Amino acid sequence: MSDSKNTRKAREMLLKLAEETSIFPTNWELSERYLFVVDRLIALDAAEEFFKIASRTYPRRSGVSCLGDGQKKQPYCPFPSP
Repeated sequence: MSDSKNTRKAREMLLKLAEETSIFPTNWELSERYLFVVDRLIALDAAEEFFKIASRTYPRRSGVSCLGDGQKKQPYCPFPSP
């Protein structure tokens, strides 16, 4: 996975999904399987369409942060930035 050209873009897309939709639970952690799926969507040139559909299907609930109670920073990202 680390050799993919799309890894950084996939990570950014996942964080954007977490911030702008309710597709993930409140206290989720970025998982390699989600990163792999979004990486494949990018490779298939389908990531933007997926994001649009996810935004309509899982809109951000008003007053709900993507961070869990007591968290003050972005969701944990276990993968090093390139």
